[in-house]
Amino acid sequence: MSKRVRRRRLPLSAGRRLLRKICAKFSLQPPRYGMTLDTDLRFCSYVDVEIPRSSRIIEVITSWGAPSSNTNRTQEDAARIAIGRLRNELGFEVKDTNYEERKYLRGLYDQICHDHEELHDEYEMLKLDYDLLRRFYNSLVAERDRVVADLEKLKENINECFEMINQPNAVPMDEESAANPDGHVMVPSPDHSPTVCGPEHTMLTDEDPIEDTFDCKN
Repeated sequence: MSKRVRRRRLPLSAGRRLLRKICAKFSLQPPRYGMTLDTDLRFCSYVDVEIPRSSRIIEVITSWGAPSSNTNRTQEDAARIAIGRLRNELGFEVKDTNYEERKYLRGLYDQICHDHEELHDEYEMLKLDYDLLRRFYNSLVAERDRVVADLEKLKENINECFEMINQPNAVPMDEESAANPDGHVMVPSPDHSPTVCGPEHTMLTDEDPIEDTFDCKN
């Protein structure tokens, strides 16, 4: 007993669903789809739509979709082409939601591009400010290091001076003067005796008469 395989129908896409609604609105037969393979073994779909010209004449409009490796995609393309031909043939307007959405997305994309350019310009300005601040910061760090080095050197000099002042053999001037008050009195030289004048200090010899007293004042 052969097993019968039931073919699962795929849900209609927007183009095929719209084509079916148009055919129903104008009392046309439902569209019939077909599928072939091109030379590159890609799927190529077509759709036939019957348009009555008179009570006895019926014209079949065949629309071909672009070849594709996806059957749903080529059928959708064939349905859109058929809708365009029926619009020109029957004189009706169809609002393409995809086109409206495309216009909206295009405007949104342009706005995002504009915002991106503004943000990029602001980023470049912030980058310049950052470079300027970084150079200024580096100069301040170098100045700080120089000041710290000078302070360390000054501290070392102060410590050296403090050590020299606090040495054990160093005696302050006031303490040295108090310990030796006569230290600054000039002592006469032994080779130069002081000159003394006056009769009370005159020395007489045997050769000089007594009455001839030497007077240094004369």
